[in-house]
Amino acid sequence: MGAQFSTITPELAEWIGRQKIFFVATAPLAPDGLVNCSPKGMDTFRIVGDKEVAYLDLTGSGIETASHLRENGRIVL
Repeated sequence: MGAQFSTITPELAEWIGRQKIFFVATAPLAPDGLVNCSPKGMDTFRIVGDKEVAYLDLTGSGIETASHLRENGRIVL
């Protein structure tokens, strides 16, 4: 079972910093649309606050992540 955290603690930030890969998942609003889950990495993830992160999105062939975010702003990391 997953865990939820209300903030990014220093211990959690240290653990996150050791990860070599992470995944980004998005979906369109249309009920018949497809969920997109993409692996990310290459040292592109940063913690910028105790409740804020950022990553460099290196787009691929379909750029579905960018399209979904423009449509509805929903994302799961």
